[in-house]
Amino acid sequence: GFIIGASSREPVTFWQGHGPREGRAANVLSLGDMGSGKSTGTKVDLANTLLAGGQVVVVDQTGTDTRNAEYVTWAHGLPREVSTSVVQLGEGASHSVDPMQVFADQPQVLKEHTVTFLLQLVGAGTLGSESALAGHAVDAALREHGRQARLVNVLEELVQSDKSEARELGEKLTTNYADAPYSQMVFGQSQPVSLNSDLIIFDMPGLVLPTDKDLSNDTLSAQIEPAKRFSQAILYLVASIARKVVFKDLTRFAVLNIDEASYFLRSPAARDLIANIQRASRRTNSCVALATQSPGDNFDRLEKFFTAVFCYKPTSAADARKCLQLLELEESDELVEELMQLRVGECLMQDGLRRVGKVQRHLDPDVKLVDSGASNPVQSTG
Repeated sequence: GFIIGASSREPVTFWQGHGPREGRAANVLSLGDMGSGKSTGTKVDLANTLLAGGQVVVVDQTGTDTRNAEYVTWAHGLPREVSTSVVQLGEGASHSVDPMQVFADQPQVLKEHTVTFLLQLVGAGTLGSESALAGHAVDAALREHGRQARLVNVLEELVQSDKSEARELGEKLTTNYADAPYSQMVFGQSQPVSLNSDLIIFDMPGLVLPTDKDLSNDTLSAQIEPAKRFSQAILYLVASIARKVVFKDLTRFAVLNIDEASYFLRSPAARDLIANIQRASRRTNSCVALATQSPGDNFDRLEKFFTAVFCYKPTSAADARKCLQLLELEESDELVEELMQLRVGECLMQDGLRRVGKVQRHLDPDVKLVDSGASNPVQSTG
C-alpha cells in the first residue's frame, strides 16, 4: 500500500512477521463493509507471509461447496512452490479431524480437547460430572487401543460403562451423532488430516450455527438441535487444531486467518482458544488475523491483543465510532465522515507503534494473484 495521510510525522509500517522478531505480538484486525477491500488486503498479507517462507492456516466458511470457496479459489493463484491442503469439513469429508487421532502425538492436550469437544455436543460444562465421565472414557480407550484410539472407541467405553450416568452420556452421543452423515469427519474411519502444508485451508461450506436467540438463555440453549451443536463444537476443534499448527515450529512464522470472523467468535470455547493464541503470539512466532464487517462482533477479551488494526469503510456511523475507539483516536464528526467516505482499498491503519495513517492497499504487482484476489471469485476479472 501507500500512505495518503498520517497522524504523526513518521509513516505507518506493517509486516506481519516483524513483530515477534522484536518481542512484540503481531495480531491483526481488519474491519469494513462488504466490498470495502478488507479481504483483498488480507490476502496480500497472507501471500507475503507464504512467499517469505511462513505457514498460514485459513478458516473459510464462504461458498456453498469447495469449488467456489473464496480462499480455495484464491489459493489457485499462488506460486506452485507453495504447498496447499484443503480440509473439507462437512458431509463427504475425505479426511478425519478426530481429536483422538489429530492429537495422538500430544497426549498432554489430547484428553482436554477430546473431552471439551464431546461436552459441547451435549451442551454440558467442563466442571460437571459429564467431564469426569468423558475423561475416564478417553483414558480407557487409550489403554485399550493406544495411539490407534478413535472417538468411536470413547463412545464404546461410555456405553459399556458400569455407571448409569456414563451409559446415558454415551447413548446420547451415539444416538445424535455417531451415524449422522455430517459428523463422520470425527466419528468415521477416514485417515487423519495432514498438517504439514504451507497453506492449510479449513473449508466449512454450509455450516449451520446456533443463532444469538438460540444462545440467549439456558432454556433455548438446551433446545438447540444436534446439527447446530455439532457445528459449534467443530469451530472449537478447528481452533484447537489451528493452535497446534501455528505453535508447532517456533522458527517459522505462522498465521491463523479467520475472515468474516463473527460466526467463529459465537463459540465461547473457540473464542477462548483464539485469545490463547493471541496472548502467546510473541513467544510462539505466530499471529491471529481476524476480519469482520462489524467491530461489535464478540470481540470482548480479544481487542487488547491486536497489534495492527485496519479500518476500511464501515457499515454504519456507529461502526465508524467503534473503529475510532479501536484506533485510539478521539471521536469527531469529521473522522466519522472520513471513514464513511473511504474508497475501496482505502483504510485508516494503526501499526504496532500505535501510529495511525490513511493507507491505500493494493495487490503486490510481483505476485500474480489479481484474478483470484477478489472476495467473489466468480466476479474476479482483475
